[in-house]
Amino acid sequence: MVKKLLNLSYSYPKTIIFLLVALTILVAPILPRLQFDISAQSLMVKSDPDWLSYQKSLLDFGSESAIIVVLSDDQLFSQDKLLLIKNALKKLKQLEFVKGSSSLFNVPNVKEVEGYIETKPFLLEFPQTEKQVNQLIDDALANAMVAGNLVSDDRHTMAINLFIDDTAHYPGRDSEMVGAIKQVLDPLKQELTTVYQMSAPYVREEISRQIQLDQQYILPAALIVLLVVLGISMGRLNCSVVPLTSATISIVMTLSFMAYMEIPVNVLTSIIPALLIIIGSTEDVHLMAEYHSGIRVGLSRDEAVQQLPVNQRLAILLAFITTFMGFLSITVNKLELLREFGWLVAFGLLINFLVTILFVPAYLRLFGGTGIGLTNRKNFFQVFANAVFSVVIRLKKTTLLIMLLIAGFFAWGSQYLQVNNNTLAYFAEDSEIRLRADQIHSSLAGMQTFSIILDSSIEGTFQKVRYLTEIEKIQQYIAEQGVFDKTMSFADFIKLTNQVMEGTSSPELPLDDEVVGVYMEFVQFEAVSSYVNSDYSSARILVRHNIGSSNELKQEFEEIRHFVEHDLRSSLKLVLTGESVLNNNAADAMAMGQIQSLILMIGVILFLVSLLFVDIRAGLIALVPNVFPVIVLFGVMGYFNIPLDSGTTMVAVIALGISVDDTIHFLSRYHFFTRGNYNVEDALRKTIHHEATPITTTSLALALGFSTLMLSSFQPVAYFGALSALVMVLAMFSTFVLTPVLLSFTQLVTVWDMLSLNLKADVLSNSQIFNGLKNFQIKRAILSGTIKHVSSGEVIIDQGLAGKEFYVLLEGSATATHRDPDGSTRTLAELKAGDLFGEVAQLSQRTRMARVTANEKTQLLEMKWESLRRLGRFHPRISMRLYRNLAKILSQRIAEFTDEKDSPHDELTGALTKPFLCELLSQEVKRSRHFSESISLMLLDIDIKPLHDELASDFNDAVVMDTTKLIHQIIQPTDVLARWEKCSFIMLLPKTTSSAAIKLAEKIKITIENAEITRQAKIEINAAVTEVLPADKSQDAIARLEKSLLESRENRKSFRITVA
Repeated sequence: MVKKLLNLSYSYPKTIIFLLVALTILVAPILPRLQFDISAQSLMVKSDPDWLSYQKSLLDFGSESAIIVVLSDDQLFSQDKLLLIKNALKKLKQLEFVKGSSSLFNVPNVKEVEGYIETKPFLLEFPQTEKQVNQLIDDALANAMVAGNLVSDDRHTMAINLFIDDTAHYPGRDSEMVGAIKQVLDPLKQELTTVYQMSAPYVREEISRQIQLDQQYILPAALIVLLVVLGISMGRLNCSVVPLTSATISIVMTLSFMAYMEIPVNVLTSIIPALLIIIGSTEDVHLMAEYHSGIRVGLSRDEAVQQLPVNQRLAILLAFITTFMGFLSITVNKLELLREFGWLVAFGLLINFLVTILFVPAYLRLFGGTGIGLTNRKNFFQVFANAVFSVVIRLKKTTLLIMLLIAGFFAWGSQYLQVNNNTLAYFAEDSEIRLRADQIHSSLAGMQTFSIILDSSIEGTFQKVRYLTEIEKIQQYIAEQGVFDKTMSFADFIKLTNQVMEGTSSPELPLDDEVVGVYMEFVQFEAVSSYVNSDYSSARILVRHNIGSSNELKQEFEEIRHFVEHDLRSSLKLVLTGESVLNNNAADAMAMGQIQSLILMIGVILFLVSLLFVDIRAGLIALVPNVFPVIVLFGVMGYFNIPLDSGTTMVAVIALGISVDDTIHFLSRYHFFTRGNYNVEDALRKTIHHEATPITTTSLALALGFSTLMLSSFQPVAYFGALSALVMVLAMFSTFVLTPVLLSFTQLVTVWDMLSLNLKADVLSNSQIFNGLKNFQIKRAILSGTIKHVSSGEVIIDQGLAGKEFYVLLEGSATATHRDPDGSTRTLAELKAGDLFGEVAQLSQRTRMARVTANEKTQLLEMKWESLRRLGRFHPRISMRLYRNLAKILSQRIAEFTDEKDSPHDELTGALTKPFLCELLSQEVKRSRHFSESISLMLLDIDIKPLHDELASDFNDAVVMDTTKLIHQIIQPTDVLARWEKCSFIMLLPKTTSSAAIKLAEKIKITIENAEITRQAKIEINAAVTEVLPADKSQDAIARLEKSLLESRENRKSFRITVA
C-alpha cells in the first residue's frame, strides 16, 4: 500500500500536488465555523457510578455549583449602593439561564416575633442607620447558613449566588452566560471597589479565551522552530518547505473536519496544530534524508526519488503505526476530554501520513535539489554519534550498568508522582482567575464544592433529632479537621431556628422530634430544599473548599468515609458526590488510563516489531531504549512535584509512540547493513553514520517544537511541552547509547525477507543441511547468509583457489569437476537444489579441490563460517542442528572418500598419493609465482636388497615404512612427502632453492646409513633435485626429475644426487 502510494506520487507528481492543494482550498472555508469550548462533562467520567448519584442529587437538592458574584466596598451597606445591587440582582434573575439565587436579599433572617417564627429576608428593608447596619451584619454572621457564604467576616464583602441550568450545555453556552452577567455587573464597577463573577462557566470561558490567545504565539513559534532547525541541520531551504507544506495541508484538513463535525476546540485539542507540525515533520525528514543520501552517491533526481519506496516504506509505515497507536491508545481513557483528544490527533496523524507519502516524492521529483556534492565528510551529528558509539561499544557492560542505575534512581522517584484534575490548576498562581479564587477563599469560603448525602430511604428520617445529630457530628468532625472552609446543612437551619425560638446563647438542636416538625410548619420548604428532600428521607451537607490537589482531596474523602462508617457507626447510607468528587474520580481514571495506555502501547510496539523482525528480542530492543525515557519522565515528575493531570497524563504514551519512530528507523537501517555483513560492529557504525543526521534532526525538531508549548498560559500544556521535549532528548540519547549495545547481541531478519523467500519444496524437505529444521527455521538460517544469483556457465568456485565460503544450491543445478595433473577433467558430482558444496576447503585449511559451474540460471545461499557462528549466538538451536547436519554430511563424504582408490594418503606409508601430489603441486606453483618464492622438488628412489634370502616377502614394505618415518623426522612441517612409485618418493619443498634441496638429500642419506634397517638389507638410494622455473608447469618439473633419476640409475652408483 505505502509502496504503491509512493510510486503513484512519483509517477504523477503534478497531478498529486494539484489535487492536494485543491482539496485544501476546498475545505478551508469551513474553518470559520470552528468553535472554542470547554464542557464540564468532558472533565468527568460519565460511566462512573458516582455520576448517577450526582444526577440524583441534582434532582433532589438542585445544583451545588453556582455563579458567585462578589461585591466589596467600604460603604457596601449604604442605601444607595444596596439599591444599585438590588437592581442589578433583579436583572440577573431575569436572565434565562438563572434558575434561582441566594443572597441577603432573599435568604431568611430567622427571628422569633410574638411566639412565631419570622423568616423575612435580611435585606427586605434597607438599614437606615449605622446601628441597623451593624445589627444586620451581626445577624448575618450569626447565621451559619449565611456567614462565610453570603457575607465576609470583615463586613465589607457580600456574595450573590446564582443557580443556573447548565444541563443543556452547547458550544458557546459559557460565553453567553459569562457575557450576559458581565453586562449587568459592568455599571456596578463604577460605584463599588470590587465587582467580579467567579464560577465553573467563567473558568471554562477563560480557558477558551486563553486557548485562542495561545494560538497566536504557539503556532508561529512551532513553525519558526521547524524552519530553523530543519533548514540549519539539513542545509537546504526545501528541507523546511516540505514539512511546512505537508503540515499546513494536514492542519487545514483536520481542523476543517472538526468544524464540519461541530467538535469544539478545548484545552487539549488546541495543541493539535502544533503537534501535527512537530510530529508530522519526522517522516518528511527521513524521506528527505534518504533522497539526499541518494544524491550524494551520484544518483539522479529521479533515481533518488525512486529509491524511497525501496528503502523507506517499511520504516515510515511502522513508525506511523506506532505513533498512531500511541495517540489511539489514549482513547481507552474514561475521561471524555482525553478520549476526544486521542481520536482527533490519531485522525490528524493519519491525514498527515497520507499527505506526506503523496506530497514529498512528488515535490522532490519536481523541485528536489541536486547540487549536493559527492563527499564523505561527516557532519557534526555524525561525528558526535560515532564518538558516543565508539565509547559504548567498547564498554558494553559498563554502559548497561550505568543506564540501569539511572533508571533505578528515577524509578524510585516515580513513587512520589501525584494525580490532579483541578481546572484551576490550568492557570498560573499569579493569574487573575487564581487570585479571584484565593480572595473568595480568604474572605468568604472556597468556590469549589462537594456534597455529603445521607440517605435512609425512610420518610421522615431527618425530622428526627437522632439523625440530625449525626449530621451535626459529621459537620463538627469536618470543622475540627480544618481542611475545608465551610459546611451547611438542614441541621444548621434547625439549630438556628431553635436558638431563635428558645433564646439559647448558641445554636442547638431541639430535644424532641416533634419540635422539628413544628418548626417546619412555620417555614416555607424552599428555604431548606437545598439540604433535605421533600419526604425528609435524604439530607445533604454542602461543603465548600479551596483544595486544588486531587490527591489531597481523595485522602480527605477517605477520612470522612472512615469517620462515618467506623467512628460514627451510622446506619445511614453515605454518598459523596458533586463536581469535586467526579473530578477526583476522573483523576483516578486518568491514572488508570495512563497505565492502560502504556500497557497497550508497549504491547503494540512489542507485537509489531517482533512480528516485523520475526523475533521477540527485536521487540524488546525497540522497547528498552524508549521505556527508559518514560521511567526518567515519571521520576522527574515525582521529584519535582509535577502532577499527572489532563495534560501531562498523555506525555508518556505519546512520547513512547513518537520516540519509537527513531528506533524503528535505526533497526531497519541496521537490518539493511547486516545483510551480507558479518561484522556487527561495522554494521552498527554504518547505521549510526547513516541515521545520525535524520534522527538527531527530528529529535531536536521535536524537542524544540514541544518546547514552544511552554508558551501556553495553561500549566498542564506548558508541562506537557517541557516534559515531551525532555523525553525526545532522552530518547535520542538512548537510541545512540542503548540501541547499539543491545543490537550487538542480536541479528535481525524481517517478515518481508521471510515472505519474499520462495523456496522449492525439495530444498525445504530433501536438503541434508536443513534436515530436522522447520520451514521458518530454514528461512531464518538462509537469511543469515547471502543469497546470490549466477547465470548459466558461470563458475561458482574454482579448483586451486582459497575460499572461506560454503554454498547451498537453492534453485537450478550445477556440476562439480576435478582437473587431474595430466590436464584431463572428470566429473565429480551433479548438484541439484538442496545440495551443499565448498565446505571442505575452509575446514581442511586447503584450497578448493573442484570447480563448480552453474548449468543454468541458479540461486545460491552463500554462508561463511562467521555467519554460522553468529547464528549460534542468536539462534543456538538452529545453529546446533546445522552443525550436526554438517558433521553428518562430512562423515559420509570421508567414508566415501576413504573407500576410493585415489585416497589422498597412501595406505602403507601415510604419505600423499600421486594424484593428490600433482594437485597440490599445481596449487603451490601458482602460489609461489604470486609471492615470487622458490619451490623445489626431490625424487628419491630406494633399491632394497635383503642380506638374507630367508627374510619374509613383505620385508620391502617394512623398509619402506621405516624409511618414510625417517624422512618425516628430517623434513620441515611445510614440506610434503608423497609416495610416487612402489619404492620411490617425491618431496615438495616450498620456499626452498635447489642448493638447499641438495643439502637436505645429503642429510637424508646420512640418516638412513646410520639407521637400524641398513644392518638387515643393502639399500641403494638415488636422488634427483630440481627447482621449479617460473615458466614451468607442474608436469614439466616432474618430467625433468624422472629423466634425471633414470640417468642416475644407469650410472649404478650407490648414492648419487643429480640436479635436473
